[in-house]
Amino acid sequence: TELTSDPIAVQVGRMWSKRRKTESEVTPDDSINQIPGVGTAYVARLQLQGVHSIRQFAVMSSTAEGRETLNRLCKGDNRRNSLNDAKLQTMIEHANAVVQAEVVKRARMHEAPLPLESPPTSP
Repeated sequence: TELTSDPIAVQVGRMWSKRRKTESEVTPDDSINQIPGVGTAYVARLQLQGVHSIRQFAVMSSTAEGRETLNRLCKGDNRRNSLNDAKLQTMIEHANAVVQAEVVKRARMHEAPLPLESPPTSP
């Protein structure tokens, strides 16, 4: 006997994921998920505590207490969490580099351009 059936339709979907920006596109006001190493679990824990932007992450990491809080928030209650001091330090360094690049960029924007030549004088 031969098995037959009506034609079936298969729908293929793709999960939506936010593209990670290139290093030159990232700004301090971007979401913390733009920091390499900060995944969805870290984002969820940090956002519950009000840390949404790279700037907020960098500011929090600037003190020993803030750094300890970041460590605790990212690790959560999972003892097997893969976050270690080196990984946290890499995330902090990336956030600080983004903030520093923005400071440099803004400083350059406020520099007065040098005149190409002196304006003509009237006789």
